[in-house]
Amino acid sequence: MASKGIEIAEDGVAQVSMTDARAQLTRLIRMVREEVPAAAFTERDERRAYVVTPKFYEKALREMVFAEKVEDALDRLEPDVREQFGAAFMQATRDHIERHRPS
Repeated sequence: MASKGIEIAEDGVAQVSMTDARAQLTRLIRMVREEVPAAAFTERDERRAYVVTPKFYEKALREMVFAEKVEDALDRLEPDVREQFGAAFMQATRDHIERHRPS
């Protein structure tokens, strides 16, 4: 398999094979800080690990904690209330994601 270096995938993520990662690491980190939303290390063309900015990582952690709290709260509701609230919440979540999706 020939060395391909860093490539930008359709979703904007910079990708580099594990084989080429060491030689490209500094450039890859710089790209994440300045140009792309994230970078991925690949193995046999499958993403295995990501490099993201501290801001992205911290936001992801906050959102994960929030999602777990919402899930716990939903679990404490009566089934019929949970079903009604859950459907409305999921629609609001989808709307929020769509409005805040990176362009």
